[in-house]
Amino acid sequence: MNMKTALTALLSAILFILLSVSAFAETTAFDDAYDAAFSGDVKKALEIVDSFADSDLTTEQLAAKKLFHSRFGAEVAVFSGESELVNTIMNFYQAYWKKLLLKITPADQALNELAMNIISYIYANHLKDTGVTIEELQNLENLGKHLTELLLKDGYHAKLGQTGQAMDIMLWKQEERQHYSVDLPETKTDIQVVFLKDMVTLGWIGYSTLDKYNVGGWAVGTDIFCPGDQYDRSSAHFRVNLLAHEAQHCADYQSYPKLTQTDLEYRAKLAELSAADETVYDVIGRLMDGQSDNRESAHSFASYCLVRELSRNIFDSDRIEDMAKWKTIPAE
Repeated sequence: MNMKTALTALLSAILFILLSVSAFAETTAFDDAYDAAFSGDVKKALEIVDSFADSDLTTEQLAAKKLFHSRFGAEVAVFSGESELVNTIMNFYQAYWKKLLLKITPADQALNELAMNIISYIYANHLKDTGVTIEELQNLENLGKHLTELLLKDGYHAKLGQTGQAMDIMLWKQEERQHYSVDLPETKTDIQVVFLKDMVTLGWIGYSTLDKYNVGGWAVGTDIFCPGDQYDRSSAHFRVNLLAHEAQHCADYQSYPKLTQTDLEYRAKLAELSAADETVYDVIGRLMDGQSDNRESAHSFASYCLVRELSRNIFDSDRIEDMAKWKTIPAE
């Protein structure tokens, strides 16, 4: 069985916006480690932090260096106060993320090991006496359904999916729902925002970047999911970076269902620019901070292409990354 193909087919594409959460001081070369981790290369992130002598680092940077090493060393995370099921499943995912992000194990092999670990555990501890068979769980659609149901019985909402090159898991306990109507460049769409509360995990991006970057939200159908404590709902940040971006995904799912994730991200970031007024420079700055020429990282590659195209159209240059030059252009 090709686990990667089956699991990707099973778990619908969930598209994320990734919001930078400033946990440390102003950006320095040390912070290139977070960019590498965000792009899925923790091996490079460790090389970057190790290139700095401890004596040259701030207190916050030194703590981050130690945390990078403990998190991607022998550390086994324990989710205090959570169920035995959650602790076990999350340890499986974190072991998988380590192997993938440190390039210890080929991606297909790491994914197969994750699936087999989950199958063995939930069968032996939760499903053996229910009539469910190992063979049934080897159907990845059934595996996802049974795991989600077991987590819900324990009081946890779960979303399984793929972010970039890694399989992901999101877990939370409570939800609040609210409807919005969003104006987009080509249409107007009605969506429902599901605000998530009591988050347990926001997936591999937060894990790899020590929570400097976090999942801001994702779209499924006409629903937008986001951590409830990430936004001031009256802010331009909420209106532009969440609603416009994710509502564009919702509209594109219906109008252009065959678009790749990278193309979807490219259009959603353009929707942000179209909706931004006083925050337009912030949007451009975030594009520059989050860009990468690695096409496997959909968000980063979309940002890379947008910086290039904006630079060509506005400055007649392939790539302008001096924010002072961008601010000489009126926001309109």
